Amino acid sequence: MASVTPTAQTLVERLAATNAKGYGHAKLAKLSDAEIKALAQKMAPNAVLSGRPAEILVIMAAKRRTARLNSSADATRLAAVAEEEEAPAATPAMGAAFACATPTMRIVAWNALGLRAFSDPGLVHEVSELVEELGKADVIMICEVVPSTAVPVLTDLKERLQATTHGPWVVHVSGASTGGAKGGRSECHAFCIKAPMRANGARIQPHACGHKLDYAPFSLVVSGHEIAHARRRMELVLTSVHFPPAKRMNARNTQLAAFAKAYEHEADLRMSRPFTMRGAKDAGRSLAVHVLMGDFNCWPGTYLSDEWRTLIPRAASTTGGGGGLDNIVVNADALEVVNVSWDVLKLCTHANSRMGVKGLSDHDPVVLTIKNIQM
Repeated sequence: MASVTPTAQTLVERLAATNAKGYGHAKLAKLSDAEIKALAQKMAPNAVLSGRPAEILVIMAAKRRTARLNSSADATRLAAVAEEEEAPAATPAMGAAFACATPTMRIVAWNALGLRAFSDPGLVHEVSELVEELGKADVIMICEVVPSTAVPVLTDLKERLQATTHGPWVVHVSGASTGGAKGGRSECHAFCIKAPMRANGARIQPHACGHKLDYAPFSLVVSGHEIAHARRRMELVLTSVHFPPAKRMNARNTQLAAFAKAYEHEADLRMSRPFTMRGAKDAGRSLAVHVLMGDFNCWPGTYLSDEWRTLIPRAASTTGGGGGLDNIVVNADALEVVNVSWDVLKLCTHANSRMGVKGLSDHDPVVLTIKNIQM
């Protein structure tokens, strides 16, 4: 098949950026085979392409899917505006010396080592303490979940959380995604969300800037919270990540840099939520808080642009081996409008299979706390 010429590539880029507006079956039929294939790959990168007729169907399906998502996003924005007056500023009691506490949101991310500890009779006490600590969070993000055991173990976790907090939780699980040196290992990500918070959109990102991403990052838009700026609710986009280890350093560095860059510049990766102050102003919307959390297998700040801020410093340890592999990354502009802090929940004993040591995991959970800035 002929390659796409520079002129044709420009056309493909324009059509992809506008969701092929104005192009139905008839106009698509006038494009060359190379243009059709390139457009299908651009609009549906994960689709299996098997010839021109199928590629046109893939493009039309992608157009409909994007239109539905945009319609849903519009409805979400209208709902968010309608909710703005639902959370008026709290009024302190007469004679109080200090203002009322500001709304707070607590998010925990953890490489849970497949949640193996939940089926180990020798770790019953530790698991009980773990669930009590996790129950203090509003959102729990878990990576390195084994697909074959995800349903029973996450159901067990959900029931324990509900018994501990006396309230409902909802679990969202990504599809299985491969990784590892030979791509033979399969994992998924999971989010546990405490009511009244809820998910308003989800996305799995298996590729970025032409690179396959190990254990495809999983993003959720979380609403139902009271995080706001200037009395306007803010949207939170949370992404669970698990990048390759140090022995695959080149792949890790390439994947991390590619994902962060694509996230900044491709709106669909962040479900069209504004990433910068300027972008929010241009779109006439509120800035969103974008958070990447989980196992980076490195200190991620080295590979990110100035549009991001890495919260946990290099000196902090998040693993049994003393390395700072887990972290929290936030879009820089969000730090101008919300108050954030971090913490590491240090485990007393880390799992170490080589040494025969049992533990909840070889990684410590990391914690992000987001609070409204007092005005």
